[in-house]
Amino acid sequence: MEELKDKGIYYWKENLKLLDSVQQMDLPPTIEARNKKLKEYCTLRIKAFELIYASIQEDSDRYNEDISNYNQKIEAIIASLSETEK
Repeated sequence: MEELKDKGIYYWKENLKLLDSVQQMDLPPTIEARNKKLKEYCTLRIKAFELIYASIQEDSDRYNEDISNYNQKIEAIIASLSETEK
């Protein structure tokens, strides 16, 4: 539980901060679009981790559908990022 909260969620939030700082730069539109997807990816990871944390803490499976939905969105972003790199 500590690892999930103190490292997993923490580092995803740090990634968001890093992407926010990069956003201040004058970047080409393709890089800005990629960074926007990366920010969405990080946000989805945080939400999924928070639900996983809640699920474990509450010893409940009521979050499983939401976690699955977040994971599907995450996979879609990974696929779209992979396509743009080809």
